[in-house]
Amino acid sequence: MEREVIVVLGGSSGLVVYWRPMRGERHAFSPDRPPREGEVRSALCGTSDELVEPSDVDWLDPTCEECGRQARNLLELRQRARP
Repeated sequence: MEREVIVVLGGSSGLVVYWRPMRGERHAFSPDRPPREGEVRSALCGTSDELVEPSDVDWLDPTCEECGRQARNLLELRQRARP
């Protein structure tokens, strides 16, 4: 069973990024479409690879620093844009 970890703001604010383990780190992916096993995807940091089904242990990998930074920036931009 494929798991997806997402960051959601206030329920109705929508998806900020998808998180997925890849190459020993958890990476952030654009919210335009869910990352799926077998796809070649580029994370926000620019790391690109074919996605595989993550194991339970893979989800414990450290967060990619650049993806974390970019995800926080996206969150801040969205918060500033709120009326």
